[in-house]
Amino acid sequence: MSENEIRKWSATGVRRFAMAAVVLVLVGVVAVVAGVQEKNAEGCPDGTDPCSCSGAITIVISYVNPVEEIFGIRNCSFERAAIRGWVIRDNSQYCYVFPDDQVLEPWEELLVTATTYNPSGARNKLWLDDDQDCLCLYDDELELVDCVEWGQQ
Repeated sequence: MSENEIRKWSATGVRRFAMAAVVLVLVGVVAVVAGVQEKNAEGCPDGTDPCSCSGAITIVISYVNPVEEIFGIRNCSFERAAIRGWVIRDNSQYCYVFPDDQVLEPWEELLVTATTYNPSGARNKLWLDDDQDCLCLYDDELELVDCVEWGQQ
């Protein structure tokens, strides 16, 4: 191998090493940024499936879209869950009580729209405020199960 070939190979190796080091640094920065992400209501990093890090909670508020007036709850277990008499309440203390026949199959997500929880669209019933509000889920004994907030509370 000639001296020019050795220099060229060395320079290429140094560039590859430098690019690998930059990639590792960027990956490290991304990991650090990911480590300080904001947490959602379940204590999970935003964008994380609440069932994957909800601990002992088996029923979670899994989705909230206040603009479209939709929320979802999910059964994060391998068992059927009867949620008859469970209550979802917003910041204004208005609530929706799940019907007697409401059951969630294992891992099922139930999306509930305003046509279900407030069919008349009345402002003196459960209504999700677009800017700031909360939804809290209570079991049939009115024990808090899960709560999600958005905006400045």
